[in-house]
Amino acid sequence: MNPPLATAIGQSDYSPLGAKPNQAIGPGYFDMDASFFKDFILPRELRLQFRAESFNVTNNAQLGQPAANNFLNTSTFATITSLRGGPRRVQLALKLAF
Repeated sequence: MNPPLATAIGQSDYSPLGAKPNQAIGPGYFDMDASFFKDFILPRELRLQFRAESFNVTNNAQLGQPAANNFLNTSTFATITSLRGGPRRVQLALKLAF
């Protein structure tokens, strides 16, 4: 069964293409974070903890969802103009517990 045609000029009914937010499906999202901890026992009941944390370890570009969903303008339909998330971030920390 073929879906109804969606080629009428000036058409405002987007139902042949699906609901308005689902006209164009964007890319998937993959994000991996990692953290490492090391405890050091010090004299006088002190404890030192070293932390290394990394966000977006693989440094993948996380493309956003398609922004221009006007199918009448074929030059900008379903173009992706944004990113989600951010670049790789690494943070180091020392924690002293007493």
